Amino acid sequence: MIILPHSKPPELEQLEALVPRYKRIDRIYQTIQERLGKELAGYLGERSLHYYIKLLNLKDHFLLFGFRAKGNDSYFQIDLLLITQSFILIIEAKHLKGTLSINEAGQLIQENEDEIEVYQNPLIQANIQRSQLSHLLSRLSLDLLPIYTCVTFTHPKSIININKNTTEIFPSQNLPNYIYKIQSQNQTPLISNREANTIANSLKIRHTPKNNNLINYYGITDHLIKKGVWCTQCKSMIMKRIHGNWHCSKCNHRDKAAHLQALREFAILYDRQYITNYEARSFLKIQSESTTKRLLSKFERKGDTKGSEYLLK
Repeated sequence: MIILPHSKPPELEQLEALVPRYKRIDRIYQTIQERLGKELAGYLGERSLHYYIKLLNLKDHFLLFGFRAKGNDSYFQIDLLLITQSFILIIEAKHLKGTLSINEAGQLIQENEDEIEVYQNPLIQANIQRSQLSHLLSRLSLDLLPIYTCVTFTHPKSIININKNTTEIFPSQNLPNYIYKIQSQNQTPLISNREANTIANSLKIRHTPKNNNLINYYGITDHLIKKGVWCTQCKSMIMKRIHGNWHCSKCNHRDKAAHLQALREFAILYDRQYITNYEARSFLKIQSESTTKRLLSKFERKGDTKGSEYLLK
């Protein structure tokens, strides 16, 4: 049973909205573009785990995707947490391609097309997560099960060149076999299904998504954010509003509701729940106050004056 479903992290949504709208090609642009690539890779890696978990046909189990909470002294995040009546498994997913190895210093080395990247040892990361999770469960008086860890590489073009004695690191297609192995070592249930459910839901209550305001974090001024409604088909041009419709001059696509995605991006970019008519006009690049009012009429309104705000659900 999925207790915490897989979803796009708020930070990834912000980056997807920010990168196309940032006007300059500078150090900040390069930083947020690289950050987008890493966040997207992590998201795709976690999403691919769905398939392998389904292959197991597990009974009486609970899944939490992207679980993040306060541990001993800081926040920790787990890509996938599997809770059964016999054990808990922390699954760290890495979506990296190329040749992957761990050097004598314990660093993860990625070699891909004559480029070399160095990362922290993911198994050490997973073991730190285990320590933090153990502390949290102990604080809740729910430390009833042994906790295992593993690292799975999810990219189909990854070559894993790691010591055979390190059984906790493997390609994602080996995940079912690894879980079967743990099951065989923990066949006797230690708690009831109801107690396992309690652990899962107690953790879900404490799930705290990371939600940085990247515009503030990088000190991006508003004039560097490109305004307008992106074409909902080719996604490469700002659409113009013509006779009650949004029109793309590049692919000739028309979409009456294209402004809804733009308003969603406003909410994500500025971490806002409400928008005024003036702000909507500025962001959508509409001159008419009455047209903007009509577009916002289906949104819940707060206030009756010119400064009324509309709830961006």
